[in-house]
Amino acid sequence: MEAPHKKSCGKSANAIMLFFLSVVALLLVYHVTVFSRQQTTFWRYSRAEFGTIGGKVVVCMADQSIIVSQDLCGAGAVSLGAALPILAALGLRPRVLPTALLSTHTGIPDNTYLDLSGQIAPILRHWATVALDIGGLYLGYLGPQALAVWREQLPRLAALPLRVVDPAMADGGKLYRGLDADYVTGMRNLLAHATLVTPNVTEAQLLLGRKPTTKPVTAAAAQELAAAFFAQFQIPVVLTGIALTSGRIGVASAAQQTVQMQTTEALPGHYFGTGDMFASVLAGRLLQGRPLQTAIASAMDFIAQAIAVTNQAAEADNPLQDVNFGPVLPTLVASSTRAESEEQP
Repeated sequence: MEAPHKKSCGKSANAIMLFFLSVVALLLVYHVTVFSRQQTTFWRYSRAEFGTIGGKVVVCMADQSIIVSQDLCGAGAVSLGAALPILAALGLRPRVLPTALLSTHTGIPDNTYLDLSGQIAPILRHWATVALDIGGLYLGYLGPQALAVWREQLPRLAALPLRVVDPAMADGGKLYRGLDADYVTGMRNLLAHATLVTPNVTEAQLLLGRKPTTKPVTAAAAQELAAAFFAQFQIPVVLTGIALTSGRIGVASAAQQTVQMQTTEALPGHYFGTGDMFASVLAGRLLQGRPLQTAIASAMDFIAQAIAVTNQAAEADNPLQDVNFGPVLPTLVASSTRAESEEQP
């Protein structure tokens, strides 16, 4: 009488196991389907034309959010310390990916440095599960570890119509402390996946393999540098902070066969973070749908106002002296509000 019972138990066990495996399979299919939908939802971007310069570059976003990845300094109005308030003043929603935590920027000796690049990929994976809408991406100072991570991650974000890369690696004819020729090579590789690059003169020269110079240049030489950059990388470029022989400061932009230059008065003093502020305003304005030349003019005006405010009570060449851009933020709020009202029917 034992055998039939054992056989019956065996059939029951097999049935239970088959049922269990079926449930597991269904759950796996469900989760894969949901995850795939979430991935699709996460990368739900608005398409836009981007690639010609000369007042024709317009990026129209349905969603006003942007991934911002660069370092955070405990002291110093640079990198995220500048980008976040500026983007917020423009009415945008930053999605923040810190690359490192520093006590101060690297222009001040003996700063502390905590690498956070290991969190970039996990954060992106988590964001994919919560279906964030992203309108663009803006990369600033990365450092060697974060640069390696972004070289892997940026190609996966190719659906983003706006991918701004500020090389943020050199100034005054030399690389920032802690960076070397390998970093320049890595940055060249990263740029292949950008839609706009915002180097200063030193960074552009290094990326082109030229010897950096610190002397003022003519407007024609600046435009040649911008044109050469586009010719080599085939990416629209905005060349910032150009010291001109005329005594003014210029910004040159180039793409296709078009090269344009805007200039402004050169103000006294040398402040860290102005390039970060410029790129933040520029990226924000483009995300708002402004033409490139309008975005450049807005960024130049913001920097000029911030330096003028700072110069009223600042030690202009003190590396500890931040650009006091806070009082100028309302101009970004006002201009954004005005533009929105003008767009209303």
